Amino acid sequence: MMNKIINTSPLLLASISHYTAERDKALAELDICLNKSTSTGDSGNVTNKVISLFKSLAEAQSVLELINGIKSDNEKELASIISDLNNKSSFITSSSEQSTQKQ
Repeated sequence: MMNKIINTSPLLLASISHYTAERDKALAELDICLNKSTSTGDSGNVTNKVISLFKSLAEAQSVLELINGIKSDNEKELASIISDLNNKSSFITSSSEQSTQKQ
């Protein structure tokens, strides 16, 4: 679990958008190379391009999974903090009511 809470911010959302676009671009180009290629002129270049696209796809997917993991950890941490605050609030309210009843 993370010690520091990372809030969803425009920079985090921009990062998600960037890596989602990178992933989608790599998938689209892979689709063209693997399924719609009309010529096999220089298969060495095509092979290198496909390898490069798989690396780009793996990197983008890995970063998106990392960001989602961070967000998930933060959601759990925030839920725990909110639960603790609610429990403390209930205890304070209950103690206050009991004190008022005794008077």
